[in-house]
Amino acid sequence: MATRAPKKTRLAKAATTRGLYKRGGVWWMMYNVAGLQYRESTHTRDKRLAEELLRKRRTEIFEGRFFPDKIRGELSF
Repeated sequence: MATRAPKKTRLAKAATTRGLYKRGGVWWMMYNVAGLQYRESTHTRDKRLAEELLRKRRTEIFEGRFFPDKIRGELSF
């Protein structure tokens, strides 16, 4: 008899998408660093790619390789 992989629970599914939201068809990520909240476009409509980009950003934050001034310098209004 073949065994089936357990379905993702609602909580587990939310954990993978927490910090992502859609705006105008594009996925945006939201995260906190040192008590400050940041929002950044992923520039993609692909949810899986957006999840990967958010994981990458969280890794950079954890490893101390995240510099928010660089992001602010890229913004234009």
